[in-house]
Amino acid sequence: MMSDDASSSPSSAHQRQLDEILAALMRADDDGETVDREQWLAQHPEFAAELGEFFAKNERLEKLVRPLRQAAANVLHVRCPHCHNPIELLDEAPLADISCPSCGSSFSLIGDQTMSHDARMKSFGHFELLDRVGMGQFGSVWKARDTKLDRVVAIKIPRNARMDAAQTEMFLRDARAAAQLKHPNIVSVHEVGKQDDTMYIVSDFIQGATLKEWTDAKRLTPREAAELCANIAKALHHAHEAGVIHRDLKPSNIMLEVKSQESSVNSQTGSDSPALDPGLSTLNFPEPHIVDFGLAKRDAGEITMTVEGQILGTPAYMCPEQARGDGHAVDRRADIYSLGVILYELLTGELPFRGDKQMLLVQILQDEPPSPRKLNSGVPRDLETICLKCLAKDATHRYDHALQFAHDLECFLGGAPILARPVGRNERMWRWCRRNPTMAGLSAATLLLLAAISVVTTLGYFREAKLHDQTEIARADLEQSYEHLKLEKQRSSGFQTEVRQWEKSAAEMTAVVEDLARRRDQLDESLAQGERQLAGNEEQLFATAMELAREARRGGQIELADYY
Repeated sequence: MMSDDASSSPSSAHQRQLDEILAALMRADDDGETVDREQWLAQHPEFAAELGEFFAKNERLEKLVRPLRQAAANVLHVRCPHCHNPIELLDEAPLADISCPSCGSSFSLIGDQTMSHDARMKSFGHFELLDRVGMGQFGSVWKARDTKLDRVVAIKIPRNARMDAAQTEMFLRDARAAAQLKHPNIVSVHEVGKQDDTMYIVSDFIQGATLKEWTDAKRLTPREAAELCANIAKALHHAHEAGVIHRDLKPSNIMLEVKSQESSVNSQTGSDSPALDPGLSTLNFPEPHIVDFGLAKRDAGEITMTVEGQILGTPAYMCPEQARGDGHAVDRRADIYSLGVILYELLTGELPFRGDKQMLLVQILQDEPPSPRKLNSGVPRDLETICLKCLAKDATHRYDHALQFAHDLECFLGGAPILARPVGRNERMWRWCRRNPTMAGLSAATLLLLAAISVVTTLGYFREAKLHDQTEIARADLEQSYEHLKLEKQRSSGFQTEVRQWEKSAAEMTAVVEDLARRRDQLDESLAQGERQLAGNEEQLFATAMELAREARRGGQIELADYY
């Protein structure tokens, strides 16, 4: 017996641990979190077989339930104004001619006969009006008690005296959109009806304050802001997956359900506590709830009543696509931008862009938001990077879906690396050029012109410097040549004096030479005369000698041959 108990104990512990894992998994799925099968299997390898079987059965069940869930999500709950019985309408059912299956009467939710509610009245059908808690674009929101179901609800009633079909459709858009969404952080719509020709929408009542009222009274820390925006992002992702784009997300459209210990006790006993001051220190961390889908766009099966070029949303929180008037064509990334503006405001206490409507639209389209760390040095760099990624002008540079945004915020809160990367200076300049091609072209042309002027000026400077150097060199050469010429001139003056002396000496020598020549001529003539005389004398002497010889021969004294 002891051995049987010992053998069954490990099996029981194994089963209890498996039950705890499955319970945690189901809670995550109920909270709207994305269940990563591979991650769960990796975290619990010892239960791989059981978890694999659970996931397989869950997939088969999901395939069976999905059509029913979609049909239920597309049902709009309306209350008949005559017999007050609830009616379920399909999403595409007309609102202008509704037939009540209980009493057989017909009524319309759209038309010029729709009247507003007298704010002085204290009851509205079977609802007891307790307090007006807010004003929206097309109506006021009242805290009321449903006397039939004994519960506190919120009733939205038109505030205009008369509404046409377009205004009525805009008013009902909130109910149509919210009726598709079942998420703990999105306010649920219970029913839509008419009371004495006054339309109304009944939804959950959130005990607390709007995010705007909360931040006016108490500043959130960066970690609190990150945690709050992560929860809002998960709720947005649920809406986006259902094909609903909010398009007017702002602090006044986010209710924070805050409870003190006293209110928690009251909620357990069924009693209702009054609205709490968001500045009280006894409150726990608030739970956000998205409200007011009056400008929501549904991706599937909806013909929107907006036209191209119409600006939809609150300017300070709208994305560049909406600021351009393309609100009819925005996708889920428009809500990510708006949530990024909310995060920016929570971190810095300031909006990224401020001014009148026209100035805001221009800044949203053209200017980059200031760095959050410049306004609040206590903002962590990773959180700043996440925030600025949401505020990218180009939708392709933002997060692809809100769950990525939430994942990065949770990574920041857990100290893990984030997916977003800061935008460099070159990338920021390139994005600015893409957003402002005309200004970029003019700037580029101006830069090219300045560059050309700079190049020409530089070349002219170097050319002038070169000419200056050449001029200085030529001037130095000229001065050197001038000095040389002066020296040569001086030398030339002395040489001319010598030349003149040489010329004078030459003239004197010429005269001497001419005199010598003349004397030589005279001498030559005298010599010639002497030679002629000598020749004459020789002939005469020869003749005399011959005469004497002849005389001697005749005298017989000498022979004639002796003279030859």
